[in-house]
Amino acid sequence: MEKTIETIALHGGILCLDFVNTVYAWTPERKGEFLHGFDDLVRFAKRHTIISEEEQRIILERKQGRQAMYDRAVVLRDLIYELFSQYITERKVSESVLKKFNHFLTEARTHLQLEYTETGFQQILVTQNKESEKIVWAIVLSVADTLISDKLSRLKRCGSCGWLFLDTSKNSSRRWCDMQVCGSQIKAKNYYHRMKDKQM
Repeated sequence: MEKTIETIALHGGILCLDFVNTVYAWTPERKGEFLHGFDDLVRFAKRHTIISEEEQRIILERKQGRQAMYDRAVVLRDLIYELFSQYITERKVSESVLKKFNHFLTEARTHLQLEYTETGFQQILVTQNKESEKIVWAIVLSVADTLISDKLSRLKRCGSCGWLFLDTSKNSSRRWCDMQVCGSQIKAKNYYHRMKDKQM
């Protein structure tokens, strides 16, 4: 059965990582796409409860700005991957990458407000007829939250497909996004090479 944006595994552990993982793999030879267009972006947002059913209906009824919104989301996805990858590899992020991200962050934070509910205060995104923008803003805020929390120390990149995930294992020894898929592929490949070496 072919996987879609509504059925792909959510191995990231948090919103921004699941968004980054909407490609088949981040390795050049295997890169494919699950986020095929604006409608898929909206489906992803609904799956992650970024938007309500009513907001989904409103967004899908609008015909203007769809391609621009999708293109912007893809640019953001690539930027987030670059930002997190730099941190995983170098334990720092370049000024140019951070500057680009801060442009998104500044915009997102201008739409944040506090609301008091039965359970206490909570932050909400005020859309002001920009429901589709809410998708990008929520993802951006998820990145910012990750960067200033203890989640950052558990951030890892899959050794097979390049997907990003939070390592929640007790001894922080997880190497793959999914042991049954990527882990098995690596083990099978290593076994093949060992057998070939024995034959030589």
